[in-house]
Order: sequence, then C-alpha cells, then structure tokens
Amino acid sequence: MRFFGDTRRTGGGSLPQFLSESSVVLAVGAASNSWHGLMAWGEAGSAISYLDMRPQVNRVTADYRSGLSYGKGFGHPLGAEEFGWFFEVNADGVYVSRYGNDLLLYTQTRIGVTPPPILALGSFQSQIFWNNNIIRDSKSWDWANYVETGPGLKFRWPWMPRSLVFSVNGLRGAYTVPQFYRRPNFLDLRMGFWYAVTR
Repeated sequence: MRFFGDTRRTGGGSLPQFLSESSVVLAVGAASNSWHGLMAWGEAGSAISYLDMRPQVNRVTADYRSGLSYGKGFGHPLGAEEFGWFFEVNADGVYVSRYGNDLLLYTQTRIGVTPPPILALGSFQSQIFWNNNIIRDSKSWDWANYVETGPGLKFRWPWMPRSLVFSVNGLRGAYTVPQFYRRPNFLDLRMGFWYAVTR
C-alpha cells in the first residue's frame, strides 16, 4: 500500500498545480534479490483518490509500476564503529503507467563525513553531507526534469531500530525544461524519516 498526500493540496499562482496524487495505491508486486546493489521490481494495482477536487481524474485508476534500483555506499556508513568520509549513490529507473506510461530516471549522490558519536547526547549518531541530484523523464514533463544540490544531515540514536533514520536537507534546484507558471529555480527544505521492515 502506498499513500500520496500533502497538507496544501495545490500550489499558488494564477494556475495552481496539485502538489501530490492525493491517493492510496493498493497493489501486489515482486522484487528480485539484490545483486551487487542492483534490484528489479514490479507491481500492479489500483490508485484510489480520496479527494473530490479533481473532476478530470477518475476516482479509481489502474496503477502499474516497475523499475530497476541501484544503491551503493563506500567508506563509513551511519552507525559505523569508525568515523570518516563516505560516499553514497542511488540510481533508479521507474516506469509508471499513470503518468502516460512515463519512465522516470533518478540519480542521487551524497558525499560527506560520519563523525564520532556524541556521548553527551546519548551516543547521537550522524552524517553531514552534500547532495547532488538529477531527475529526468522520457516525456519531458516540466515537473519531472530538474537538478538540485545542497547540504544534508542524517541522524539516529543507537537504541532505535537499525532501519530508522531521520534526515534534514536544504536544496537549491533548477528545472531543466521551460517553466510557464513558476520560477525556473527553487529552494527546498526537506525533513523526514525512513523506516523499513523486511523479512
């Protein structure tokens, strides 16, 4: 199950755009084992919109997704016993039927340092890094083609589950296709957490 939502629903300006899909996706899928950081996956289901504000969009829509995902890290990861430099790269190619059978390509890199735990803060574990991200798509949608860069911080405490990580990122971005209803550059503050349960 995937949930897509936001608090504002639409952006500002004379042609306000919806900020998310505002829907719940129910699907079944399969994923391969990881091979040298590379994994394939696919899923099929239906997206159910929970808003009545979008009459041009069907309330229930077929949703098919598949892709390849690559992730690799070098150096000293978060929570490592030794501190020092690290480098991470994530690359994804994602097919989504709901976007006109579009193919989205993401490349995200982070380079930075993992400092020693701060004992005075309960063995606080952190990473300080710089982001460089490139996002492209096969349809040249104006919202799906941009580059961004900026500082970031990941952190956790050792008493947390191993897969629970909090993050804060400040990014400066630029759209790489013409923008007719918004500025070509943007600033973005992103705060969130990641938690996964696998068996």
